[in-house]
Amino acid sequence: MIPGLFLAYAQLVFNVSIVVMLFYGISTIIQILEGDLQKQLDKQSHVLMRDIVKCSRDYFNNRCSHIDAPPALESTCDAWKTCMEQDDKNILKSKETAAILAEILNNFFGHLNDRTLMCFMAIFVTGVIAGNAILCTKYRL
Repeated sequence: MIPGLFLAYAQLVFNVSIVVMLFYGISTIIQILEGDLQKQLDKQSHVLMRDIVKCSRDYFNNRCSHIDAPPALESTCDAWKTCMEQDDKNILKSKETAAILAEILNNFFGHLNDRTLMCFMAIFVTGVIAGNAILCTKYRL
């Protein structure tokens, strides 16, 4: 017969290992998402910087910075000036985060059907409950 103290420690190690694996999986997913988000933000920043350069070039090529700027281009010059004065670091991170997260989840869950997800969940829950039940019943005897 196995001593009860040993079974209690075995159950503790079993439960702690499950929690550690879950935390490791979650932290890995978070690191991957942060990397994807940073790549997307860099990409958006480069696109915005390219637009700023184009607006700046148009603003100065059309002599909008001069005092005697053509009156017909006043609204266009104002738009170019607003465009070239925007901050390339001012990208909506929450919007990008939501878009990237939605894309990743759609790609992941789009390939799995409901039965597969339910089967994985059932196997995981059954494994945790069965492992604890086996160790607990042996411990109580």
